[in-house]
Order: sequence, then structure tokens, then C-alpha cells
Amino acid sequence: GTAGLKALVATLAVTPLRSFAGVNLLKFRRALGLSAFFYIAAHLSVWLLLDVQLIGQIWADILKRPYITVGMAGFALLLPLALTSNNISIRRLGAARWRTLHRLSYLAAILGGVHYVMLVKGFQIEPLIYMAAILTLLALRVPSSRRRAAA
Repeated sequence: GTAGLKALVATLAVTPLRSFAGVNLLKFRRALGLSAFFYIAAHLSVWLLLDVQLIGQIWADILKRPYITVGMAGFALLLPLALTSNNISIRRLGAARWRTLHRLSYLAAILGGVHYVMLVKGFQIEPLIYMAAILTLLALRVPSSRRRAAA
């Protein structure tokens, strides 16, 4: 799970790195996003196969444990992003609609951070650091989007 969250954070860092540090990693963003999805899918698979084991228990577990509900919601948001992370989808959806759809990654990252914070027992600093990194990277995007809207 943390590997997927790290990949999501790295994906979110691409635009601020370009804007503030002049480091252009745009050509790696799609690969980072897909890596995040596959790490998170593996995390989900481990939970399904090793923890739950019974198909009938999945819904009960999702509804019983709020952190699983939040994690599943984040994964559900990542699924259409992974499926449309190809050039054919960009052409079919059109660049503007594709970009709008892929803004779901912001909410998915927040849900991933919340999932991790809720998951840990007691007070631990690591999940809070991930959450702070996600919120900071998203906050760094606000000024640039406001400048575009004003122009």
C-alpha cells in the first residue's frame, strides 16, 4: 500500500517540480500513475486473497471498517484513470475531457492518505507525513490554476 501511495505522491509532484524547480518529468508521469495503480491493485489483491478469503465477506468488511471503505473509494477512482491512460483514450475523449477525468487523481490521492491515517493504530507520524505531502502538492497547484483562469 505504501508503495502505491509513494507512487501517487511522486505523480502529484511532477507538475510542481516543473513549475517551481524547472525539472521536467512529464514524460514519466503516466508511468508513475500506472505504477501507483498497479501497486494499489496488488495491495487490494493481497487484502482480498490473504485477509478476507471469502467472497461473501468482502462487502461486510468494506461496510464494517471505514478505512477500507475510504481505500476502496480511492481505488474505484483510480480504475477509470488507469483504463484511460493511453493515447487512444486521449483521442476518443478529447484532451479537455481526458484532463478533467484525470483530475480524479487528486481526490484518489487524498483518499489514499486518509486511508493510511485511519488504518494505523494509535498516533504515528508516517501517515501524517504522507497526508501533509499530498495536501502540500495539491495546494501548490492552486495558484497556477487561478492564473490560467484569470488569463
